[in-house]
Amino acid sequence: VSGGGEAFFDNDAKYTGSTAYGTLSAASREQVIRHHKSILHVDLSGNIPEESSKPFLWTKATPTVYQKLTRIKAAKTDPKISGLFLTIRNPAIGWGRISDFRATLKDFQESGKPVVAYLGTSPGNGAYYLAAAADKVYMLPVDGLYFTGLRAEVTFYKGTMDKLGI
Repeated sequence: VSGGGEAFFDNDAKYTGSTAYGTLSAASREQVIRHHKSILHVDLSGNIPEESSKPFLWTKATPTVYQKLTRIKAAKTDPKISGLFLTIRNPAIGWGRISDFRATLKDFQESGKPVVAYLGTSPGNGAYYLAAAADKVYMLPVDGLYFTGLRAEVTFYKGTMDKLGI
């Protein structure tokens, strides 16, 4: 279950409208959608754990990074799989793992099977970089892309330490 909403204002800060959205599903997030051929659906949303965890009471174990990467790699040569559909909602993984997924998607595309990505609400740099490896990228018309850019910052403390006598 998830949901949210946005309000829209014009340049004079006058309210012009709003939109709300919600999802409710009892289906597993990782599933193969059955048609004449199958499309593998991989959810790259939120926290994707590095290590497997044991389910507790009514919860299911969340698929790990390794398990998701392995599913994509196996689908490349699986004749029953005709394509890959990704749901990307701001994955809480580092740039190294995002690069791993992107490289796996590029490898999957060598099979000639299409890769389609759906970007969830307010995707950031990492989500868009990952989705850009797909053949097609879809978003809701009311969503916006938030590119803050990449940066690195190095702080030098030597001069401060010298002034402090440390």
